[in-house]
Amino acid sequence: SSKRPTSTGRDPAAAGMPAARTSYGRADLDGLQLRRLDEPASVTQGAIGEAWEHFKSSPVSMVFVFLVPDSVAVLDYFAKDLIGKTLGASEETRTAAIVALAGVQLVSTLLQNVLTAGTVVFWLKTIRGQGASVGDVFAGFRFAVPVVVTSLLSGLMVLAGTVALVVPGIILGMGYAFAMYVVVDKNIGYVDALRASWRITSGRKLDIFVLLILAGLVNMLGMVACCVGVLATVPITAGAIAIAYDRAAEPGNAYLEG
Repeated sequence: SSKRPTSTGRDPAAAGMPAARTSYGRADLDGLQLRRLDEPASVTQGAIGEAWEHFKSSPVSMVFVFLVPDSVAVLDYFAKDLIGKTLGASEETRTAAIVALAGVQLVSTLLQNVLTAGTVVFWLKTIRGQGASVGDVFAGFRFAVPVVVTSLLSGLMVLAGTVALVVPGIILGMGYAFAMYVVVDKNIGYVDALRASWRITSGRKLDIFVLLILAGLVNMLGMVACCVGVLATVPITAGAIAIAYDRAAEPGNAYLEG
């Protein structure tokens, strides 16, 4: 696969990149360079193989980074199980159980979104040679509000499209696949992040769909390997998506600020 230019400094302008926006709000997307001028014919070709090469260079760090968001899901499961057994035992406590379960679900979803944004930061820094570290998994807290709201908006749009005819939901899912990357990389949030992701994926949606299918198959193989294989396949497939984004989008490096 073709290698993309990388940046090792903290100043995007010094690397020939646009300066990151410093506040969230309505972006003048027409005035921003969203896509690379030198993007390849396929942004996904060889992406999984390239991600594998990165994984081999630092497997322990990558496994740890991707276990952190997953650990929230595990805690969520046990918390719900405990609440169901203790609060839902009688009619009188059923309402309390429902409220508690809703609270656990909300906190779990928020944390998973923010920590997943941290894995995005980790992979972008890895790809661009910017000294990624395991602490990057917590970098998403800087973008907590726009990450959560943008994820909610994209989820609702995809759900609406899926309910309508399924195919529109798939198209919307591919179009918004890079929304979280836009939030942390270009400092663009909310509806503008969806618009930016849509523009970056223009003409690439089938390409991205094929990559996601391949990623799903790779993760299925990881599950077959006594489930232990997913410790490698999940970081690798996530890395492949990050690589596809980096090949298609002009870097913003907003995550390097402050």
